[in-house]
Amino acid sequence: LAEQFPHLKLSITAGAIGSWTIEGGAPHFIATPRVSVQSAAGAGDAHFSGILAGLAVGLELKDAQWVGILNGAMSVTSAHTIHPDIDRCTLRDFAVERGATPPAVVLDFLH
Repeated sequence: LAEQFPHLKLSITAGAIGSWTIEGGAPHFIATPRVSVQSAAGAGDAHFSGILAGLAVGLELKDAQWVGILNGAMSVTSAHTIHPDIDRCTLRDFAVERGATPPAVVLDFLH
């Protein structure tokens, strides 16, 4: 696929395990922080929307993946399909509380 579509960006989620992104043929994996799951409804959508938000502000795919991982992981801690308290600041606090270590560019975006 990378040869046929050199600008292809791919995201593959594995739920509680984490996700991979592939850009230019090189896979990048990030593990999902451990959380107490209230409902998994909407988790994939939350993950994807986090990636899109990161890409929309100019993050590289591997950095946008962090936003997706955190958004999806925080999302499942709520019984709601869309977690009512997620915003950039709560995602940053969520990452810090769980010992997640996204790159500085991601933490800057979440500030």
